Amino acid sequence: MPPTQLQTEAAFSLSDLAIILRRRFFWFALPAGLGALAAAGIALGLPPVYEAQTTILIVPANISEEVVRTTVVADKEARFQQARLRLLTRDSLASIIEEFELYRDASAPMEALVERMREDATIEPILPQIIDPRAPLEIDSVRISYRHEDPVISARVTTSLGREFIRFNIEARAADAQGTSDFLAAELKREEEELEGVLREITEFKEKHVGELPDDLKMNQTAVERLRREVNRVEGQKEEAQAQAMILQNQLQKVREGGGLEDDPLLQRREQIEAALLSFTAQGYTDAHPDVKLAKAQLAEVEMEVGRRADDADGLPHSTAVARLVSQLNRATVAAEVSARKLDRMYEDVAMYEMRIANSPNREAELAQTEGRADSLERSILQLREKKSRADTAKSLEAQQKGEKFRVIESAQPPSQPVSPNRPLVFVIGVLVGVLVGIVALVVREVTDARVYTIAELHEVLPIPVLATVPVIRLPSEIAEARARYRRWGLASAAAALLALFIGGAVYAWVAWDQSAPLPRDSASAGGGDV
Repeated sequence: MPPTQLQTEAAFSLSDLAIILRRRFFWFALPAGLGALAAAGIALGLPPVYEAQTTILIVPANISEEVVRTTVVADKEARFQQARLRLLTRDSLASIIEEFELYRDASAPMEALVERMREDATIEPILPQIIDPRAPLEIDSVRISYRHEDPVISARVTTSLGREFIRFNIEARAADAQGTSDFLAAELKREEEELEGVLREITEFKEKHVGELPDDLKMNQTAVERLRREVNRVEGQKEEAQAQAMILQNQLQKVREGGGLEDDPLLQRREQIEAALLSFTAQGYTDAHPDVKLAKAQLAEVEMEVGRRADDADGLPHSTAVARLVSQLNRATVAAEVSARKLDRMYEDVAMYEMRIANSPNREAELAQTEGRADSLERSILQLREKKSRADTAKSLEAQQKGEKFRVIESAQPPSQPVSPNRPLVFVIGVLVGVLVGIVALVVREVTDARVYTIAELHEVLPIPVLATVPVIRLPSEIAEARARYRRWGLASAAAALLALFIGGAVYAWVAWDQSAPLPRDSASAGGGDV
């Protein structure tokens, strides 16, 4: 046989595919039919799942921030995440599961039911169409949905989730406002206590350094000037008294040298009393002092006695002159001593005031530092009081819900159409999978079949030339039998096709009936009203 003829016979055509399909029809039809039946069973057996949705609008505060400034952080994205996490916590979801008796057919523990509800519930923000990456994300509305086999329960649970979401947000805002107010109150109390301590420190400092304070500087300077003037005056008096004493001493010396006068006890008594009076005066005794009164009374008696003796003894001029000089000398000496004592006290006072003046700059610096702390605390306290007042106003604003509000613009209604499963899609996918499995089975059976059906296959098995081919000779009985067999296969195929069409129609009718089925009577109570 020529090579061209072999190549022609070896070429694969659609007729060969048809022959293979007729020869292996059972291997293709059975998986395809089973796939269609399985897909129909799955599509009809899956329960419908309904999803109810509610949309919550976040309304900004209707009070201007120039009037009342809120203390709640304005990061809406962070507050949304906090509210979402709180809503999806185990305790929150467990209470909803128990309230609505969800998943009653499930015998799993509560942790598994909570995880299942987290998968069925969706809380997501509705993002604006235009997002500025440089600015914080503004969330103005939130969509909450829940999936369940019962549309009424789906709507009720969605409504409950929406209410809990709003409640969590309101509580979070109130807690933020309360926390800010409490923090400011604690800081205000702490700084007020610190200010009281600083004021006590200032008072104790002033009491400890009386006279050395900056306010006393001018008084100290004036006192030093006055004392210096007084020192000059008293020094003059002292010098004058000392000079007079020297003169009287010389006069007394001359009188005594010229006359040989004997001492008179009465005159000596008078000199002693006068010296005592001068000593009392130097010590600061007043005329009301008992010693001063007694000395003056004794001096008066002696003076009377001296006068009487002068009248009787014709004057005693020599003794009288000596006594007078002695008396004057004693007065001058006492006056000099008194001036010396005054000067000593004045020098001490001057030194004290000069020391106060010298210490005044240091005391001023120390006092200024402490008073600066007090002034800083007072300013801080005033600012904290203003902030505390604003925080209390903001807390009252949040307590009365006059700030940011949450309004339900789409209430949860029982859905009329399920969101899953998509039964036509499941059926189509099942049929396609069955057809694919049938094709794979057909190819595998054809490849693993060792029988020879064509000249090319024979040439591959026996590499010898093919001299001639004998066509298939069928008897009339064989032809009739083959026709009967084809007729049975055709009827079986038609029955399978009709069954597939019937199942597809049933699935479609089921879906259509399920979508148009009326809702239960209590569905109206699930979605109406605001959350």
